[in-house]
Amino acid sequence: MAGKEEAELREGGYPEDGAFVHGLFLEGARWLSGEEAEDDQYVVSGVDCEGQLAESRLKELIPALPVVYVKAVVVQEDWLPEAVGYMRPEDTIYNCPVYVNGMRGPTFVCVGSLKTVSGKNSKWILGGVAIMMQTKN
Repeated sequence: MAGKEEAELREGGYPEDGAFVHGLFLEGARWLSGEEAEDDQYVVSGVDCEGQLAESRLKELIPALPVVYVKAVVVQEDWLPEAVGYMRPEDTIYNCPVYVNGMRGPTFVCVGSLKTVSGKNSKWILGGVAIMMQTKN
């Protein structure tokens, strides 16, 4: 996640590779950003990013994601081929399904790689964590 506000992006320009996307939602978890992610900042292809998956807050069912840095990548030899795409077998990456809406199933779009704490992937899988492009069906 880029962890930037829309106004900052308008002033800062565009990444050389990939795009900034806003308007996505996360179901089953939330994304740490801002002050919560001060200790968790990193760079992806020259773009400053921050945050990771975290437990959702009470009564916050489908929180909006901050601005997301989206980039297509070349498949690596150690990635696992599955019916939905290639899965990255890394402890710190959750292979998150992306759907058009909450209907899931036929609205599947792709798999997104979200940063997480090492060894927590099964927690997000069992919780059904997914990214939605819209909250209404």
